[in-house]
Amino acid sequence: MHVLTIHGWIPARLNALIGNRRKAGRLKRADRQRVAVEAMFQAIPKATGRRRVTIEITFGKGVRSGDPDAYFKSTLDALVHAGLLVGDTIRGVEIATPVFRRGEKSLTVIRLEDVPELSGSRAKRKREAGA
Repeated sequence: MHVLTIHGWIPARLNALIGNRRKAGRLKRADRQRVAVEAMFQAIPKATGRRRVTIEITFGKGVRSGDPDAYFKSTLDALVHAGLLVGDTIRGVEIATPVFRRGEKSLTVIRLEDVPELSGSRAKRKREAGA
């Protein structure tokens, strides 16, 4: 299991990504950059197969929380961009139930656990055929 800890950061909520395209682009770009830099400094290895993603968000003082599913879109896109997921489809990721807390300061912890690929996976069949 690989743990990516990002202090002072909470991913953009889905509601913020709907509407103004420029604002959405800025938010997603900021999330991609932050995740990529933190993953590089924390030496999180690139994905080679399917991974389970667990998001744990601690909301700091004065930070409003959103819907439980609101934080996945930007987070998964950022993880794919950083190479920490092979894809954000069902074949590349398994999403675990998120955990939310309140605390003094904002914090996001992303747990990445390698899991077996789906049995009907094209990539798995290709590897087996080539082996």
